[in-house]
Amino acid sequence: MSVNTANTPDGHGVLIYNGEVILVFARGVVMTIEENDNQNLQGKYDGALYLTSHRVIFMPEENQMFRSFEMPFSSMQDVHLEQPIFGANYLRGIAVAIPGSQLYGEVPWRLTFNKGGCIDFGKTLLEAVDRASR
Repeated sequence: MSVNTANTPDGHGVLIYNGEVILVFARGVVMTIEENDNQNLQGKYDGALYLTSHRVIFMPEENQMFRSFEMPFSSMQDVHLEQPIFGANYLRGIAVAIPGSQLYGEVPWRLTFNKGGCIDFGKTLLEAVDRASR
C-alpha cells in the first residue's frame, strides 16, 4: 500500500499504469483506517473507489490527510466481505506497506458501500486477483 502515488498532480484524477484497466468505479464509499503505526493516518474518509486490473485505489474527497490510498493486490491480506443485518455491506482487510512507500507496517482498513455495490465490487475483485495471479 502507499499514499499519494495514484493521483494526478492536481489530486483530482487517478493515474493508471500502461496496460492497466479500470474495472469498477464506486462513489459514496467510506474508508475507515483503523489504528496503525503510521502517524495521522487513522480515521474515516468519504470518497470514491477504483478497482483496476492490478490494485484498489481510494480517492478521498477534498481536504483530507492524503489524496490517494493505493492497495496493489499483492499487499492485501485477510480480505473479507461482511453483510451486517443493520447497516451497509463492507469489505475489510489489512494492507501491507510496499517497500519504498511513505508508509510502513500493516494498516487495517474497511470500505463501507453506503450506496450499494459491495457484492459486485467484491466479486469483481476476486476475479481480478485471480487473473492477475496467472
